[in-house]
Amino acid sequence: MYYVGNFYLDRECLAPPEELQQKNFPMLEQTEAANNAKPEKLRDIATSCFMNLLRWFRIIILQDAVYLRKKYPILKIWLEPIFNNPSFERFAEQLLHEAAYGEAPQYVRVNKAMPDLAYQLREQYLNSMNSISTYHQSMLVQNEQEHTITRDNITQSLQPVVLFLNNISSSGITLQSSSQTRVRLSDSGLNSSSENVGHSIPTSHETVPSVASNIHNLHISAISTSDNLSLSLSEPEKAIVEQHRLASHVNSVMDLWKEYNEGIPHRVGGSLAPSIRQLDQKHGSKWRQKDDCRKAYSRRRYIWEAIIQASKNLNYAPEIIAEKIDRWRQNQRYTLNRLNLMLAEERKKQDDSQQSGFWGNKDVELLNIT
Repeated sequence: MYYVGNFYLDRECLAPPEELQQKNFPMLEQTEAANNAKPEKLRDIATSCFMNLLRWFRIIILQDAVYLRKKYPILKIWLEPIFNNPSFERFAEQLLHEAAYGEAPQYVRVNKAMPDLAYQLREQYLNSMNSISTYHQSMLVQNEQEHTITRDNITQSLQPVVLFLNNISSSGITLQSSSQTRVRLSDSGLNSSSENVGHSIPTSHETVPSVASNIHNLHISAISTSDNLSLSLSEPEKAIVEQHRLASHVNSVMDLWKEYNEGIPHRVGGSLAPSIRQLDQKHGSKWRQKDDCRKAYSRRRYIWEAIIQASKNLNYAPEIIAEKIDRWRQNQRYTLNRLNLMLAEERKKQDDSQQSGFWGNKDVELLNIT
């Protein structure tokens, strides 16, 4: 194997010519042949293993020498004939070219793939968390709606009972409980003379007083319930701003700008949601009071502001600026969240954001991104 940068490349990528290998340890074949000529029982196993090691060193030393000579050119060892051989010069040139432009070995490919893999895993994690939060929010809204419908149904069903009890209360009928229940009919017209005023009707049923008492108590509780319901219904309802949520499937700066300027569906295939610009202008921050929406808004805010500022600085349409910023982000292998954090930190450092930008003075570096 030979060393390039931070990775070891397989020696099979490019081996030195045979003539160069034979100049290293020239007695290797002779010693190996002498050992193999012995009977099998008398052969030296250590010698055989050592010869294999030297055969491996023939390749490794020459491969390493190419990079060592490049890094330490003043060493006297490079004056040796083997390193001044035309074959070694051609081999060194081919090896350096293959390491720089050839097919990347497995270790290099894995290293290059790790940032993309980490980015994809993080995006999947954020999408999953946003989906769970959205589902939880929808369940809360659904439960609240069901609770409101149930409360309205109960209130509506109690209205006839309340009206009936109110009619009984206004009719002048008085229910008294005693050992002998007396029902006084003050407005019935049955009292034909003054002797009949206060005429009472005795009864022997002991259950009537309890029934009368229960009706009386029910009348009082119903009147109280009616008063409470009338008070709650008569009070003006407070203005409640509907809580919106941000889309969970955005994966580019262009999507973020479209969500801010025009509005996009909360989920793939869903109906179009109002734009962030409209919600901010109409409700301020009242539409994003819940934690999930407030945090998602803060993870997008500085990207929107950077697009607006760069569009003013460069006199370009915001859509073009968003595309240039996204290409820059992809070249740097930054996530949307990291880009937002970097813009937020830069905003804290700038005293006058109108005269400066994240991409050089007034964002002129964005013009070089195609």
